[in-house]
Amino acid sequence: MKKILALIMVLMLLLTACNSKGETAEKATLNALKAIKAFDKDSINKYLNYDELVDAENEDESQGLAEKQAKKILGGLEYKIISSKEDKDTAIVKVEITNVNMGKVIKDMMGNLFTLAMNEAFKAESEKMTDAQMEQKSIKFFDEALSKNKDEKLTNVIDIKLNKVDGKWKIDMGSDLQNAIMGDLLKSTEEMKDSFAPNN
Repeated sequence: MKKILALIMVLMLLLTACNSKGETAEKATLNALKAIKAFDKDSINKYLNYDELVDAENEDESQGLAEKQAKKILGGLEYKIISSKEDKDTAIVKVEITNVNMGKVIKDMMGNLFTLAMNEAFKAESEKMTDAQMEQKSIKFFDEALSKNKDEKLTNVIDIKLNKVDGKWKIDMGSDLQNAIMGDLLKSTEEMKDSFAPNN
């Protein structure tokens, strides 16, 4: 009887050891993207630096506003693994990432802001909106543009790079991945900046 119990204990230990190898790079990528879509900061930080995802440089109220807008964008995230390859402590997972086309959202939002700014320019100083009121208008225009374009999807296929740190997979948050997750938001804002820049 003791031998049987000992054998069962050994088998249980072996089974536990087999199941404790940890996540594969593919599973880690899926879990990270799931956490990003759900805006689960604790889970996001297991796989990548949350601040790198949303460019969280400001604090207090402005940071809170940025997070609210980011949460709205990330809620539309869709993803599909195409392939994955592990090589010891490094891995590359090819992923198809789809989200709302933020280029169209930004274009609609900026159009409304430009019209508002032109109207404000011709008002007397005492009648002009305060900075806080302008900020609220900007948020309203963003929400309206996002709702209007919610079915305008954009898909990017990218290679996500991962490195194993202390036995766990960590995602390298490059600009290509950040841009894809955010529906080309980085690309769109850069193009907008370039359009306002003086010609050299």
